[in-house]
Amino acid sequence: MMFFPYRHTARLPSLALLCTAVSATTATADTQLQELDIQASQLEESVPLTLEHYGNQLEVISAEQIRAGGFVDITDALRTLVPGLHISPKHGPFDYFNASLHGSRNQDILWLVDGVRITNRLYNSTSPLDTLPPQMVARIEVLKGGQGIFYGTQSVGGVINIITREFSDDTAGEVGAGVHSNDGYNLHGAVSGRAGDHQYVLYASHDDADGHQPFEDDAIEPSATDK
Repeated sequence: MMFFPYRHTARLPSLALLCTAVSATTATADTQLQELDIQASQLEESVPLTLEHYGNQLEVISAEQIRAGGFVDITDALRTLVPGLHISPKHGPFDYFNASLHGSRNQDILWLVDGVRITNRLYNSTSPLDTLPPQMVARIEVLKGGQGIFYGTQSVGGVINIITREFSDDTAGEVGAGVHSNDGYNLHGAVSGRAGDHQYVLYASHDDADGHQPFEDDAIEPSATDK
């Protein structure tokens, strides 16, 4: 059995303390920080400038195209004139619909009217097309792709911005009417001008149709809720 004298074991803690002191002194001398001056743009500023070099896929529908096509509502104009936008109306004009922009979901499309968000943040599958007549549209801008996230949340598929008639200093207006084979008709009118220091745009539209009967009378069973 080996025996170590006390004088040998007492020197070990002193040697450890000496090594620790030397290491701390070396680390302090090697880790002197120098001042750094970092200059950079914020992400919100740099990303739009970067995307500017590549461009965005934008479709613009003018009022002349809508008027020449004789579209009953904006939904019919969008699904006809915008490539990559699929719209399936539920029960005809001015009704809810299912939409898909480049394969997106209905709730992934952000709807704007004159640049103002209309889409509900909690229930994003509704649109303003059930109350906007096509005669009040100056143009429609359709931005496709994820770049629409800069204009608001829930816009992974893209953004559809409906620009209404612009203000004018000169008094102008128009009146129109139309009929179609579904026993329906349309009346619309608009006027714009200036009154003192204020500009105004007034428009009105009325659409009416009898619709169609999907089944014969003898195919419908009597019911208290039969309409």
